[in-house]
Amino acid sequence: MGFLDDLAALNGVGVARLIGIFGVGTFYGCAASTSLTIIPALLDKDSEMENGSRLRYWCRQFDISAVRWTPFAFGAATSFLYVGMKTGDWQDYLCSGLIWSIFPYTFTCIFPTIKALKDEAQKGDKFDNPLVLSLIKKWNFRHTFRIYLTGSAFFLTTLRVLATSPLTSKRGIVLP
Repeated sequence: MGFLDDLAALNGVGVARLIGIFGVGTFYGCAASTSLTIIPALLDKDSEMENGSRLRYWCRQFDISAVRWTPFAFGAATSFLYVGMKTGDWQDYLCSGLIWSIFPYTFTCIFPTIKALKDEAQKGDKFDNPLVLSLIKKWNFRHTFRIYLTGSAFFLTTLRVLATSPLTSKRGIVLP
């Protein structure tokens, strides 16, 4: 069987799993890149960016990220909820639940810190203000947990896709 035959063998559940893994993988990559690239660049004292604009830039990147990332997480969580309902498998429900947990965690732990940072930006505070720096560090710590959460969801969804895919089972590859 060729690759196209393998793809044709995918049913609605298989397609939903692929959509789910794409969504959570994209969310995970975007979330990780923020902490690994954007925040360090903004904290870099050697940057040529004016200190007063750093906090405004940080708030703006958060707004853009929130709008662009949410559909990926929502689509992934919904896809794995559909898969769980179709298969009745607790592992598929676990995949969905891990992804859905991003939303309440973000609302309760991330948004209050974001609001405080936006309030400081409205006051015209600079990025090197000790309060602003402590809020950024607090946000980054909480965001790191969100990265681990989405990374765990991505790992688990990847295992589920590989374990249940006709692309692996037809070749004698067995996963848990």
